[in-house]
Amino acid sequence: MTVSRQGLMSVLNALWTEAVEHVTVEHPCAEIGTLLEIDLESAEESTVRIRAGRQTYKSRRDEVRLSHGTRAYEDLPDAHTYCQALTAGGLVDVHNRDEIDSFLERHAYPDLEAGHAPVFAGIDANIFPWRIPAVLGIDPQRPEYDDRRPPINGYALSSGVESELDWRFKQQHTQQIAEAFGAEFERLENQPAGSRRAGFLGSSEFRRLRANRRSEVVETGEGDEAIVEGYREWAANARKNVVLFTNDRGFVNRATDVGVPAVHVEYPVGTPRAVTATWDEIRDTLYVLAVVFGVLKLPTVTIYGVWDGKTGQHWRAQEVDVVARSPAVETRLERDQSVLDAYETG
Repeated sequence: MTVSRQGLMSVLNALWTEAVEHVTVEHPCAEIGTLLEIDLESAEESTVRIRAGRQTYKSRRDEVRLSHGTRAYEDLPDAHTYCQALTAGGLVDVHNRDEIDSFLERHAYPDLEAGHAPVFAGIDANIFPWRIPAVLGIDPQRPEYDDRRPPINGYALSSGVESELDWRFKQQHTQQIAEAFGAEFERLENQPAGSRRAGFLGSSEFRRLRANRRSEVVETGEGDEAIVEGYREWAANARKNVVLFTNDRGFVNRATDVGVPAVHVEYPVGTPRAVTATWDEIRDTLYVLAVVFGVLKLPTVTIYGVWDGKTGQHWRAQEVDVVARSPAVETRLERDQSVLDAYETG
């Protein structure tokens, strides 16, 4: 059953209804094992224990290389990408939140009624996969900005960044990965492997923002210098301001040197042992982790972030494939999904 990122809430509901209140989130590979343990308590406050912190996860991934070889090792996200995925889901905050908030106070929140130029956000390729507008809380369509000024008025999307997000290469060694990680990975044939899955997340996010009526495409070349110069020229000619977000300090320095405000988005170097999260944050984390790992196993449910037959439409709709291993959970999922489908189409 394919469900959207939002539809993953029905998985949490089904587990809770069937009295599965303690949820382990595992990679099928024994060396990686349990990533998270979730106590499904209140929808606003549930406990999530991170059983594979950055260093623990790195050690487990290194063990995969020793046990199964380089190809299996490279199919797994590295430790930095793993932390980015946890941040993208909302379990862990960016490391330099105060710096980013101060940057926004200085360069964003324009008062259009007072004649200020609108402010558009530009996002570098290295952080496009990680749901930056949601994580930083800058999206102008968030409900809290209905009655007060948003930090930005829209998105300035670099054509050069879009080119850097082109990830067309697909999995060519499915059987070798399945032998290392388990039969679930036989379904990943002709789908993106390893870091390419994060690349697909980035290109899908670019297309999603491009479809937003609050976005404009900025024609730039590729590479930091060309992208920064393209933004500088666009802002000057369009009489709009732009603020740039990146995980590259060199990019920040280059932009600052030519008068374009930019801030470094710093991801955590470690993770807490436990956090309090909403079900929305847990849902979003499951979606991102399922994509970057390919497959996640939960009690009675397997979530495929990629699978044979996943198309561009599935990527654009932020969909995963959910396979219930319990008839009771399957019935509950089908019922919840039919209600959701009726609501979305009605």
